Order: sequence, then structure tokens, then C-alpha cells
Amino acid sequence: MGKSEIIAVSVLSLIEYVSFCYVFLKKKRAGASVEKSMGLAGAAVLYFVLLMRGYSFNPVMFLAVNLVCIFLFQFLYGSSLRESVGMWFLAFAFLGLTETFFRVVFEAWMPWNGQFINIVRISLVVICLMWLYYFFIGRKTAGEKRPISKILFFLIVGLLLVYELLMVFVVNLLKSLQSSKQVMLGSALVMLAGMGVFGMIIAILYYFQRTEKYRFQSEIAEMYNEQQKEYFLKLLEREQETRKLRHDIFSHFMVIQRLCKEEDVEIKTYISHLLNDGQEVSCRQLDVGNDIVNAIINYYFVPVWDKCNIGVKGYIGDLETISGTDLCVLVSNLVKNAVEAALNVQAGKGEIRFLIREGNQYLNIYVKNTFEGDIVFDKKGLPKTSKNEKGSHGFGVRNIKQVAEKYDGKCSIKAEGNWYIADIFLNKMLYESDSP
Repeated sequence: MGKSEIIAVSVLSLIEYVSFCYVFLKKKRAGASVEKSMGLAGAAVLYFVLLMRGYSFNPVMFLAVNLVCIFLFQFLYGSSLRESVGMWFLAFAFLGLTETFFRVVFEAWMPWNGQFINIVRISLVVICLMWLYYFFIGRKTAGEKRPISKILFFLIVGLLLVYELLMVFVVNLLKSLQSSKQVMLGSALVMLAGMGVFGMIIAILYYFQRTEKYRFQSEIAEMYNEQQKEYFLKLLEREQETRKLRHDIFSHFMVIQRLCKEEDVEIKTYISHLLNDGQEVSCRQLDVGNDIVNAIINYYFVPVWDKCNIGVKGYIGDLETISGTDLCVLVSNLVKNAVEAALNVQAGKGEIRFLIREGNQYLNIYVKNTFEGDIVFDKKGLPKTSKNEKGSHGFGVRNIKQVAEKYDGKCSIKAEGNWYIADIFLNKMLYESDSP
């Protein structure tokens, strides 16, 4: 091949590698440092020096092109040299296998048109297939970018390399066959084997993505639960301190009021207003007998008391057999979801009903609220999140269900008319309490 043909093949090769990283590894353009720009420039200079010295498309130029590719990854994606080499190795194994596959097919079913034409034809087919995959399938999962583990990386690369070696062997074997029927049959078997390998790789990647997705969601949910527990425990401490302070300061005001002389009318009137305001605030504090539940319902319900019609009933006292962490997660998610939905109802028409009670064996938490719009339930009977960032939401209902299952209870969530109803039962006799 001439120099212009070598450059054209090299450019197509770089497009293949970059397309692979974008389509399958979901790599996006990142800012490039001066150091990485210099690395790419140096690799490009080396490539053109070798080209000008008369090297044809042989192993030397092959190494030069791939060196440019590695530094191009660094420049485009801001990756380290080690990460760039890993991306190149995976792309090399995949693209090498794919190109070998199509070379077998073209040689068996299409006339040979020279090395350059066949390389260009194969490269264009591979590039087009990758982008067709992206536009019809890959784009739907473009937001789910997760790093590939080392075990999965070596497993996929190993499968690709083993199959590529087998393909090379089969290609040489097919060249030795004289019968066209045997060549066509061998090519058909290679195609079937290739589809089998690709199917296996897709299945492995799908299983990995699902596993990583659930692991990632589990970690976020656990972190979210810990944050909730820590926040509401601090809120509970502040609530108790505020209650003590309010009790003491009222006593101080009453003593000051009695000590005032008869002629100090303004001072007495001022203190009376303070006492009345304090009593009004105290009356607004909701109390169901449990400090954790009190902290949560007061945090969510009191600020919206004038915006929604809220009813709270029930009394449970302290629970010795249910973890404070689990109770916090359960109640906070139920109450938070109810408040968010009720506030979205037409102004002044949102309603919330909260009932908590306990028997000898079960704790029952019943929350219902009005809502607007439609609620879609999944196959497990759980409502799907209507929030825009679905990857960051939807854990609340799952956390509720997990707590109910942990205590061998029941989680019933349904919609009746414009009411969203959550009815939760926990078995109090199942666990010893781990709450402080």
C-alpha cells in the first residue's frame, strides 16, 4: 500500500477504536492537559517519521498506530496511561475478532479486491454496525456508566483472544480447501460460532450490569438509611433539649410575672403574651408516645400544618423489639412521601392521615394521602417513582418494603380514587431491639 492508503487505513483504525470506547465503554470527551497533548503529538510525530522512512503497513507501523491510539485515549478522555492501555487492549481484542469474522465472510462470499479495499470495507462495516447498535440499543443505557471490574475485563478479553486465535486458524484452514462448498460450509460454521461468542459476551455484560446496578442501589440505600438515622437521632436530641428548655423557661416567666409590682403593667402584659405564644407552640407539637416517631412527624407535619389537612392518631410508647434505625427509616419514608404528594395537590386540598398503633404482636402504621395524577405500579406491586432523576430516587418505597420483610410483616401499598394508602404491619416479637 502507498503512504496515502496507509494513512487512510490508520485513520479508519483510530475511528474504530474511538467509536468502541464511546459506544461500549460510554467514554465522553474530557479536558486534556498540556502533558497529554504533548504525548499525543509525540506519538503522531513518531508515526509520520516511520511513514516517511518508507515503512509499509507492517508490524512497525501497526505498533505506531496503536501507540497513537493509546495517547489519543489519554487526550480525549483524560485517562491515565494504565487506563488507556486497558481500554486499547479491550478494544483491540473486540475489534480484532470482529474484523477477522467479517474477513472470513467476505473472502467466502465476495470477490477479493485487493488488501486496501478489503481493509476499508471491513472497517466501514464494523464502524457502521457499532453506531447502529448505539442508536438502537446503546443510547437507551447511555446514563448507566460503570467501570468494568478486573475479573470481568480479563474474562472478556480472554474469550475474545481465544476465539480470535481460533478464527485465524480456521481462516488458514479454509484457504487450504479446494471445494467451494466446503469453504462456504466452514464460513457458515464460523459465523454461527462468532454469534455464539458475541451472545455469551453480551450475556456476561448484561449480568454484570444488573449485578452492579443492584449493588450500587443497595449501597446508596444503605448510605441514605444511615444518614436518616443520624439526622433524626440528632433531631430527637434537639427536641428533648428544646422541651426541657421550654418547660424551664415557662416556669421562670411565671415567677417573674408574680414578682412584678402592680404598676409594672407593660412588663406583665409582655410576659403574658410570651406565655400564650409558648403554650400555642406546645399545643402544635404532635405526640404519639414514641420519641423517634414524634421527632419525624413534627419535623415533616408541623411546617405544612396550615397548607394541608393533617390528622394524627394513635399511641405506641417505646418499642423494645424494633430497631430505632428501622423505625426511623420506615416512618420517615412514609411521612416524607405523603407530605410531598399532598403538597402537589391543588392548594389547600391536600390531606394526610397518619395512624400508628400496636397490639401484643404487631405494630401497625397506616398512612394515606391525597394525590394528583396517575400512579403506575411495577410487577412487584410497588409504585414507580415519578421524579426526573430516577437513578437517584425510588429507594423510599423499597426501604419501606425491606423493613416490613425484615420483621416478617406486611407491606400493602395501593391507590384508591385520589387516595394513596400505605398500610404496614411489623412483627414485634421477631427481633430483640438493637436501638439505643
